[in-house]
Amino acid sequence: MILGTTQPELLAHMPRVAVLDEGRLVAEGTLAEMRQTPEMRALLGA
Repeated sequence: MILGTTQPELLAHMPRVAVLDEGRLVAEGTLAEMRQTPEMRALLGA
């Protein structure tokens, strides 16, 4: 199943997340792992 969101608060409820750019997989993993990536930090505004 693929679930997309533009609402960062919903990410906390997802066991694994993926970052896509124009349909291309940029990164994937647990939310804790993704918080370490520049793409996810930008998405979360961190």
